[in-house]
Amino acid sequence: GRTTPFLPATPIRVTPDGRADVVAEDLMAPNGMALPPDERTLYLSECGRSQILAFDVGADGTLSNRRVFAGLP
Repeated sequence: GRTTPFLPATPIRVTPDGRADVVAEDLMAPNGMALPPDERTLYLSECGRSQILAFDVGADGTLSNRRVFAGLP
C-alpha cells in the first residue's frame, strides 16, 4: 500500500474583530480540538505524532504551556 506523509500545519485563531493569529507551530497533522466547560485548557489531537497535546488558554485566548497530554498507540 501507499502511504501519504503527514504534513506540518499551523492552527490559527480568528478573533471576533477578524484578526488572525498563529496559536501554535510545529504540529504534524492536527485533527480535532476540544475545550472543557471551564475553557482553561485546549486539547488538540496531533495525528502525525500519535499524541494529544494540551495548552493553557489565557484570558485573551492565547495558548501557552504546550505539553503532551496523552500518547496514542
